[in-house]
Amino acid sequence: MIELKNKKELIHLLGDICNNYLYLRDDLCVPYGITPVQYQLLLDISHNGKSKVTSICKRMHKSTNVISPLINRLIKKGLLIKEKDKKDTRVFYISITPAGKLIIDEISLDIIDYSIPCFEGVTDEEVEIVNKCLKMVLEGIAK
Repeated sequence: MIELKNKKELIHLLGDICNNYLYLRDDLCVPYGITPVQYQLLLDISHNGKSKVTSICKRMHKSTNVISPLINRLIKKGLLIKEKDKKDTRVFYISITPAGKLIIDEISLDIIDYSIPCFEGVTDEEVEIVNKCLKMVLEGIAK
């Protein structure tokens, strides 16, 4: 059994890593003229595909008052598309454009390029152990 002290240290380390990546992501959004929240919105739609605005809001834990203006800005930038449902014209679906997908892909590659040097001197076995442990932590969070 892991001591509480060690668990607290691990929690702080995970927090530090998350914060480091949040700051990195924020910096990487600037050249594309998008905010970090707009990036998260693009990423959500990229991962989940064409979605109703209400579904996006639920996944992002935000209200439609917050998400709708972000969607409209990203539509104006050509990064998202808004389509009416063919059966119910009151319903709209949001999907990502190739330009939006390109931004997601480029920021993801930039994050990987930043991250690779962090593993210098770490063996493949150590990477596997960390990978396995982080998956276990994520599974615990998902419960």
